Amino acid sequence: MKKINLDNYPYLIELAARFVLKVICTADARLKAYWWKIGLGANCLFEGRPIFHRFPQSKIIIGNDCKFNSSIISNLIGLNHPCIISTLKENAIIQIGRACGFSATSIGCEKKIIIGDNVRLGANTIITDTDWHSDDYRVGLPEEV
Repeated sequence: MKKINLDNYPYLIELAARFVLKVICTADARLKAYWWKIGLGANCLFEGRPIFHRFPQSKIIIGNDCKFNSSIISNLIGLNHPCIISTLKENAIIQIGRACGFSATSIGCEKKIIIGDNVRLGANTIITDTDWHSDDYRVGLPEEV
């Protein structure tokens, strides 16, 4: 893009809107992470509002420099929902390395999920370590605590 002209305006306005969205959503996500007692690393960025849910006595640790795309304008391939990071039971652990990227990614953890450094998860990815049917008699008896 060499000159600003009428052809560039939609693109430039979208860039400005995304910048403002990123600033507001990052501040909001940091407050949510603090509220849910989630270890959120430095320089993490959020486009759109993620959903955090940490079960008591579980851990969610997110490394530095991660990016979370939860807004429909943050990924042009199409996002179906915001990023959702949740633990489901006591002692569950979600550990995310540094410099990871997520687009509408859902992570639901009953025991332990570890994601290394520099991992990119494409639009609408789901990672879970459970089948989400603990009350279903067909999956066996629930674990005793």
